Amino acid sequence: FCKAFADKGHSPIQIYNRSKVECPGVPQVNNLEEVTPDADVYLLCVSDGALPDISKALAVKNLKQRAVVAHCSGASPLAVLEQYFPHCGVCWPLQSFSKSIQVAFSKVTVGVQTSNQHTREVLVSLMQKLGATIQLLNEQQRAELHLAAVLVNNFSNALFSLAQKRLEKQALPFDLLRPLINETASKIQETDPSSVQTGPAIRNDQVTLQRHLDLIKDDAELTQLYRLFTKIINPGADTP
Repeated sequence: FCKAFADKGHSPIQIYNRSKVECPGVPQVNNLEEVTPDADVYLLCVSDGALPDISKALAVKNLKQRAVVAHCSGASPLAVLEQYFPHCGVCWPLQSFSKSIQVAFSKVTVGVQTSNQHTREVLVSLMQKLGATIQLLNEQQRAELHLAAVLVNNFSNALFSLAQKRLEKQALPFDLLRPLINETASKIQETDPSSVQTGPAIRNDQVTLQRHLDLIKDDAELTQLYRLFTKIINPGADTP
């Protein structure tokens, strides 16, 4: 966030973090007591577990009357802020972030949920400065969208990692799968995912399903996972 704002000419006036953040020119503090009370917007980019304590600590500061406080979590309720701040919201980037890779916010959708119209206007304007696409959400919609994001991102990446480990045992590089992964991701950009499902499960190919189960018979967890996904893909499949 810091670098993205700085690149657009809107550098934050301060960063609070336990360790140093790479954002040249922006004053940084590592003590909550040093957080300025003069900002118009406070973005709480912290873990869900840290949100209650950070919110409580920030609440004792004499913030500006119309200051907006927003957390950036897809899962935490707005209530964690509502008990302390009259102008609060959620500003959740629907994207996966890694320290080593800078994300282009012009390609990011940001889910926005707010307590009132003033907060909505402030947060929408702020995210638009980054070129982000805005999706207004209520509490239930954000919870479901976050769950969906975990399914398509975190769970799929765990499957990639699982596949990589099995390939490594056969001295095969994960690079062999990258074109397949890219092709699948490309297909669903403009197509319903269910309409492009392929593989032995959707075909109810008993011979191939059994061969795969034989390969992983020494791995109870993977066997259970394979059977479960087979049923998810094709509820009518006769899993061997």
